[in-house]
Amino acid sequence: MCDSETLKNIIAALAVVVGALSAYFALKTFHHNTRTKAAEFLSNLHKSFFVDETYKKVRSVLDDDSEGAEITLSNFIKEEPPEFTDFLNFFELVAYMGSEKTLSKKDVEALLGYYLQTLSDKPLLRKYIQDKKNGFEHLDMLLTTRQPSRE
Repeated sequence: MCDSETLKNIIAALAVVVGALSAYFALKTFHHNTRTKAAEFLSNLHKSFFVDETYKKVRSVLDDDSEGAEITLSNFIKEEPPEFTDFLNFFELVAYMGSEKTLSKKDVEALLGYYLQTLSDKPLLRKYIQDKKNGFEHLDMLLTTRQPSRE
């Protein structure tokens, strides 16, 4: 038979093991739930950006490689139609969420890397984004500091 001191030690050891296992499974569940919520959020971002009609016109202007594309883009920048500023505000939000680590750089790059590069590659648009009076400081910082994935 065990004396009471040994029994107390066994119970204490079991309590530590049970506590450690509980903490492990709680952290594992938390991590899983966090990634699930992030995936849902990214899915909604994808739908908002690529499926819904909201940004299609601006995306088509940015994707246009014809001779008149630069003039169309220049007019967008001069006139600042709502769809243009909405488009850039979307990227400003994504850039802000990335800076706050709400979205990972990897997720931002995977979802929007092509358009981030497009925003960087168009000098008129890049200059517009860099102009502090337009209010795209987070987007400017993202474009300045990002390291696009090389495929």
